[in-house]
Amino acid sequence: MATSLALKTRAVPAKQARAQRTMERVERTARRMLNRMSWDDISMADLAEESRTSIGSIYARFPSKAALLDYLDEIYCREVEVLNTDRCTSGDATSFEGSLTAFVEAFTAYHHANRGLIRTLILETRTKGHAKFHSRSKRMNLGLEHACNLLLELAQKEGRNLDASQIEWALFLILAAMRELTLFPQGLPRPNADTDKGAAEIVTMAMRYLEGGAQ
Repeated sequence: MATSLALKTRAVPAKQARAQRTMERVERTARRMLNRMSWDDISMADLAEESRTSIGSIYARFPSKAALLDYLDEIYCREVEVLNTDRCTSGDATSFEGSLTAFVEAFTAYHHANRGLIRTLILETRTKGHAKFHSRSKRMNLGLEHACNLLLELAQKEGRNLDASQIEWALFLILAAMRELTLFPQGLPRPNADTDKGAAEIVTMAMRYLEGGAQ
């Protein structure tokens, strides 16, 4: 019984290119819909209609909404892992503040494009006690290690009196601020994180924290 229930909460892996395209089409449609609707208001029939996919094809890959949510969460985790790993090396990667800015701008753009998905995953998965969702959170946090190491190397080259724990906490603060602005975009008297001004303020916040901690 437990095994049967577990299978209903997991996506069925695609073995053919056509099935994989179906999964990707449904995923993209779900992201778009979540930017204007709540998870509870979206039905599998809605997804089928908007993605122009038969309901049978959707259920063949996603036996339930829980299975689709689990799939979306795994995709989100993988994308954040890539952002954590790669985005400090874009932009002005030769300076500490330039790399930190590139990190913030990459996550700002990602949060803006996926605000509905992120809000849903936080509310539907991160606040509940499901071990697999929490393990993905841990994976994403561990992915910050690469960004932290790169920033630490740049900080040392520039003679900044910073250690790894201070930089790690700064990155956590950045991501926490973005999550807060994604969950409650009207709840804080600050610029939206998806604006240039909002991104600049987040960088300023992190730099003030680091400069204060280095004194």
